[in-house]
Amino acid sequence: MYIKKLLYFIMLLFLSNAFSQEKSYIGVLDLDAEGISKSEAKLISVRLRNELFNTGEYSVLEREKMEEILKEQGFQLTGCTSNECAVKIGKLIDVQKIVAGNIGKIGNLITINIRLIDVESGIVLNYANDDCDCNIETVLTQSVRKVAQILSGKKIKSASYEEKKKKQKMEPSRFNNPKKFAYEFLGGIRAPLGVARDDISTGFTFQLGIGYQLTKNLEIFHAAVDFGTSTPHDPLWVTVYDPYNYYPRLEQETVYVYGIPVTMRYRFQIHDQLEVYFGGGAAYYWFQTKLTDPYWGELKKSRKRHGPGGLFQAGIFTDAFGEKILAGLTINALYLNTEGKTLTTPKLEDDPDKRVSRSDIYFTIGISLRYYIGE
Repeated sequence: MYIKKLLYFIMLLFLSNAFSQEKSYIGVLDLDAEGISKSEAKLISVRLRNELFNTGEYSVLEREKMEEILKEQGFQLTGCTSNECAVKIGKLIDVQKIVAGNIGKIGNLITINIRLIDVESGIVLNYANDDCDCNIETVLTQSVRKVAQILSGKKIKSASYEEKKKKQKMEPSRFNNPKKFAYEFLGGIRAPLGVARDDISTGFTFQLGIGYQLTKNLEIFHAAVDFGTSTPHDPLWVTVYDPYNYYPRLEQETVYVYGIPVTMRYRFQIHDQLEVYFGGGAAYYWFQTKLTDPYWGELKKSRKRHGPGGLFQAGIFTDAFGEKILAGLTINALYLNTEGKTLTTPKLEDDPDKRVSRSDIYFTIGISLRYYIGE
């Protein structure tokens, strides 16, 4: 007797558990599109059906089957956005629950909102939404799965939009929206390398440039104007006369450096707020030494040299100060083949007008500021 009751009780538990695990039969309407194309919204809707099925909580009516049933009933899906309309469709296609919602874009923010409605009572059983400052591909692969899990009752740790933005590695709008101009200012130090140190000393450099971002990673050109100053490596000692004595002293000599570098750059993001770039190009530079005497003023002579060359650039920038304003560190390696006079004043026994051809290398390191024009 007790054994029969025990078996009966076990059978009831098994049946109740089986019924409790029965999947709900649902239909999923295409999401309304606001700010994105209908084709993108349709693709998101297809993925939503798949993700809801993958939760294991639902049996999902195929879209083609749903359209076939509604066509037989003479019902049009166009313009069906209210809960009442969704319930009506749910009854026509004979499902227990119906899923409806929308997807929209405001600026760079894409938001997706869906709701699960009980067809018999018309009550909204659950809501799910997600906001993503990202591209449509990320919404397809991440946001849709998240809202499907929320709708099915899966426990997900919620986070505010600002918290998600900090945790999620997202590309800034300057990557998502290329084809824009950018100004750049550089201030730093230019140092000669190798034999160039026998002709000119380390000095200052200032550059002002403009570039055009053609694609997400490629800056097709960056043209700049370079101005710098330095001193000759071995300034000339001259004999100066005053009413009481002759004495030797150094002339005041300044080397002015002018250049036009043009480069192409490739950049990529390495962190939420850091980007790196590499580039190369061509340049043309002029050097001019001016001789100045503290008593007699500027002497009527100067030493000039100029020529073309190539350069390599690399830099790292951060947008911690703003989306449009970047600050960073830049290095340049410049190779020049110039012709003209030496920048250091020749000694008396040398030919002062002798022209020379030189191949020199210069290294520049400086702080850069970059400003993007437009949105």
